[in-house]
Amino acid sequence: MLLLWKKIRCYFVFYKNIIKDLADIVANYLILNNQINEAKSPTIVFVTNKYIPRIDKLALAVKYSNFFTAIVISCGYVNYENTGMFKETHMVKSPFKTFWLIKRIKPAIVHIFSSWNFDQAYWLIRHKKKLSAKIVFDDYDVFAGMLQKDHVEKLFPFQFKKEKYCLENADAHCCRSIETQFAKRHLNYKINKHRIFFPEYMWNSANDKGTKKNNVVVYVGNFNIGILKLAEALQKIKWTLEIYSAFFIKDLKDSLPQNVIVHEPLKPSELIEYLRLYPVAIQFPGCILDKRNSIYTFEKYKYAASGKIFDYLEARLCVLISDELFQRWILKRYQRVIEVDEMNPVDDIIRKLTIFEPSLPKNKDKYNHLTLRAQAPRLFNFYMSLISEN
Repeated sequence: MLLLWKKIRCYFVFYKNIIKDLADIVANYLILNNQINEAKSPTIVFVTNKYIPRIDKLALAVKYSNFFTAIVISCGYVNYENTGMFKETHMVKSPFKTFWLIKRIKPAIVHIFSSWNFDQAYWLIRHKKKLSAKIVFDDYDVFAGMLQKDHVEKLFPFQFKKEKYCLENADAHCCRSIETQFAKRHLNYKINKHRIFFPEYMWNSANDKGTKKNNVVVYVGNFNIGILKLAEALQKIKWTLEIYSAFFIKDLKDSLPQNVIVHEPLKPSELIEYLRLYPVAIQFPGCILDKRNSIYTFEKYKYAASGKIFDYLEARLCVLISDELFQRWILKRYQRVIEVDEMNPVDDIIRKLTIFEPSLPKNKDKYNHLTLRAQAPRLFNFYMSLISEN
């Protein structure tokens, strides 16, 4: 009964938002038309169901090309760096208005970012023949094989099927991780071969400027109760855990141990300057959390790739990490990994920190090819190869 109610509610909210967007188009038709100016260069429209820092980084890579004009259409609040990277920003409530805007903008590429919701992507890909643009699907957090199916079906009705449709019918894929490879190889998804691996590379060249704090571990990401297990152990060796989360929870702050400090959210590019103050970082969740009770499958920890890995590399931090195989491989390749025993993570972290001494890689220029400026030509060539297919 609860699942049926959630499905009915999804339909109700979806069509209510279409009505709101239709009313907005009718009421503000002239204003919207005036906002949509014909671009002199080929246009890329970024479509997203909510704000994610990944969009800032890809927009900067597009800007480095000096060829494309970038426009963003967002269902969530617009909180982007927006330092001249976007020619226009539009707010929508439903795929209907997104489709209407794209028909008038006439972009060469529509790059769709989906995070835990595929309504926008599903609508646009399903009607892509009515658009002149090529559609790139960017699955921020893959559901297929990465999340427990029962959990998704209860909390996110229809989303598994919509994700599969998007993965199998988009013109191309831009991947931040290798999660889609599991869907292709083990779940037999028929994913388009036209794709690029483009994670959230570094904003700028890595450097180690600034005085390092002593006896402090930094973590970037959402807060989880499992972090407290580590905090209690850190307190015994007089170490502090500092957290930079995208969401600041005031009520939680007062209940934390004295050696846990939660900072106000920062803009993604500002975060790097603060990370440089720390000697070592930790990558959750696999290292500490109880995976048996997790919404994620064991495969998630193998195939995922977090954007914070490249932030840690840019700040030249050593990173404590255990069973996140692909992320650990990246860190190991650039000599920034402190491997943690998966079977006894907390005790092993304490042992490693007790003897930890900050160090820098021997080759200071080793990371330069991981910057967005260095990788931008790959993204540009990917887009151009799609356009040339028309």
